[in-house]
Amino acid sequence: MSSFKDQRISRRDFIRRALSTGGAVAGSVALPGMLMPRRAPAVVKASRPMLPYGVGSGDVVGDRAMIWSRSDRPARMMVEYATTKSFRDARRVVGPAALADTDFTARVDLSG
Repeated sequence: MSSFKDQRISRRDFIRRALSTGGAVAGSVALPGMLMPRRAPAVVKASRPMLPYGVGSGDVVGDRAMIWSRSDRPARMMVEYATTKSFRDARRVVGPAALADTDFTARVDLSG
């Protein structure tokens, strides 16, 4: 019986065998994932940003008002307002982004 030391192979054969073995292992791991159909998760929950401190208003004079709020994450401020109680003439103003550098706060100066 020959010992392990007697079983020498050339560097070229070693690299060839190592690459073929690695390819077989990689193929056995990659192929099942590639062949199996991928499915979306059963429940996808996307939540809207929250306003933990509510909405503030100030500097209300005549036909102007300042509206501000703070979000719990980066978000775009959108203000919907009306000049009647029925809210039939509602208007929407797309305001600035509430980002980390403003501590997730944003404000809109409404006029008219």
